[in-house]
Formats: sequence, structure tokens, C-alpha cells
Amino acid sequence: AEYMGLAALAAAATRCAHADERAALRLDDGSSVDELTLVFELPGVAGYELCPGGANVPVTIENVGLFVRAVERAVLHDGVAAQLAAFARGFEDVFSLSHLRALTPGELEILLLGSSEPWNADEIIAHARVEHGYERQSRVVRELADVLAEFDLEQRRAFLKFLTGCPRLPFGGWAALEPPFTIVRSATKGRANADAALPSVATCQNYIKLPEYSSKDVLRERIVKAMLYAQEGFSLS
Repeated sequence: AEYMGLAALAAAATRCAHADERAALRLDDGSSVDELTLVFELPGVAGYELCPGGANVPVTIENVGLFVRAVERAVLHDGVAAQLAAFARGFEDVFSLSHLRALTPGELEILLLGSSEPWNADEIIAHARVEHGYERQSRVVRELADVLAEFDLEQRRAFLKFLTGCPRLPFGGWAALEPPFTIVRSATKGRANADAALPSVATCQNYIKLPEYSSKDVLRERIVKAMLYAQEGFSLS
């Protein structure tokens, strides 16, 4: 028997020429489609029939492909058609949808969701506001910019969510962030205390309070830990 999810099982069933081959297919937990006791209703929505009389039509290995396609249509098209139409009408009141045809999907994503391009340390420093104990040429400020520029995509998203509450920079990158990225020194007594402290942020102001860590490695470790601790603190996106 071959184990898989329901959609993959449906696809596999269409490739099987014989009924006994289809009957041997199994889901990830080892159960057959029949054992799920599904009917042609949208899962989790009582009374939403996927076809006329769907409440009385059992899902079997022979019709599971039709069931999967019907669920996809209900969730991604029929179930949201009214809401999407209302959104389009409201959007038209502000900006003609026809004008968006001049943009590629990628360009539209950047305009609406912001940039996810790799970062450059010099650019970060150039557009940062450095105050209260640090200057642009301060070692810790430079090491912070270097660490951020070395982050991969997921780390960049996590840092931005930690700093701003949003996992992407606005269109225009660091230069367009408002208020600007602000770096200030966090007061600690002694280097050992600084290395034990985590950075903190004022999210509404894009403002990070950064202890004067003893090395770039310590700074990276403390930043990453603070980012991870803060991931459940804000759900703005």
C-alpha cells in the first residue's frame, strides 16, 4: 500500500488503471478513503453541500478526485466570490483596477507588501538614526549592521517583525521606513552585564535599545534570541 494525503491519493487514483490498485491506496495514517466516512459536504461546514444531495453521497476511492476538486472550488472560488467582488468594488472607488494591469505580479507584491531584498550593511547605517550613546562609526553599530546584512530571508523577516511588527520593509527599503530605524545604547553596568542582556525595542518607533556587546558573535546570539522570544508578541503583518 502507498501512504499519502487525500489530495495526493486522489491524484494517484487517477493514475491507477485497475480498481484493485486504487483500493490498495492508503492515507498517511494507513486508513482508506471509505474509513473516513466523508460525504460531499465541505469539511467543517455543516450543510454546505458540494453537489446536489451531497450530504447523501459518500466519498469513495472512485470519486475522491471529484471531492478534492469540489472542496478546492468551494474554498478558493465559490466560498469567497462574494467577498472578492465586494473588495473589488470598494477598491474601484479608490483606484481603478484596470491601472494595475501595467504591473507584474511581482511589482504589485512589492507595492502592497514591501521589499524582501537582501540587505546591505552600509545602506542600513546610512538610513539609521543613531542616538543616545552611539554614533554611526561606533563598533557595535557597525557590527549590528553586518549581522543584519548576513541574515537569511527568514531571519530578516523575524528581525523586522521584532523591530517594527511587520515582516517586510516598505517599498523603498530602509530609506522608506517611517519612523526611521533608530539605534540607541542600552545602559548596563559592565561588559559582563551587557553580554547577558537582551536588546529591546519600541516597535511603534522602530527603535532598538542595544547593549554594548563585547563581540559580534555575542551580538548575533543575543539578537537572534530576542527575535525568537518576541515572535509571539506581535501579530501585525
